[in-house]
Amino acid sequence: MITTTQDCGEIVCALRDLENEFEVPKSVKLKITKTIVVLENGDPTRIKLNKALNELESLGDDMNLQPMTRTALLGVLSMIESKTNSLR
Repeated sequence: MITTTQDCGEIVCALRDLENEFEVPKSVKLKITKTIVVLENGDPTRIKLNKALNELESLGDDMNLQPMTRTALLGVLSMIESKTNSLR
């Protein structure tokens, strides 16, 4: 069972890039920050990824998002799902 921060490093990096974007609404940045904390904690990878999905899935429907931000979020969700599938 992998529990290092490294296992989710690519996802965290993508989230940090998104978090630093000017046009991302504050409410979305807060969710992203919470997701980064979840991914960096000491839980097993599968649990971290499931928690991250739960945090981010609702953001795809947020009407305040710019199309570019929505696309970036969908890319991160895809990365999380791909990582989750590789653990099965």
